[in-house]
Amino acid sequence: MRESSVRVSEVATEQLEKRQSDWAFIAMEDLEKIIEALSNDGVSTLLNCLYNAKNDPKPAVKKESIRLLAVLCTARTDSAATHLTKIIAHIVKRLKDLDSQVREACCDIVGSLSALYLKGGGGSDGGGIAVCQAVV
Repeated sequence: MRESSVRVSEVATEQLEKRQSDWAFIAMEDLEKIIEALSNDGVSTLLNCLYNAKNDPKPAVKKESIRLLAVLCTARTDSAATHLTKIIAHIVKRLKDLDSQVREACCDIVGSLSALYLKGGGGSDGGGIAVCQAVV
């Protein structure tokens, strides 16, 4: 009987984790849709929200906020360009994060931003990822 209740508990835990993962995926999709529909005036507000994610104890939240910075820059290239100095400063600070996935996300966005702003949006990453990984 006890083995049965332990198994039920394990299955319940697995389902809860799966549900949380599903909710996180849906939330990220919703945020990407918001970014696509965002007016140029809303870029500054969204950036501040993404910057504040650095205080979250969960590395996955920090990683996704960095990824969303890249989505925002891609969707609103001109509007985000006015904030590029602050975006890069934020990424540089996150390169010191204890979690390797957060640091890796920073390297990915360095490559994305290099391709977007240094090559006119159509080129390769210009070596941005290799330079970043050498630092990390």
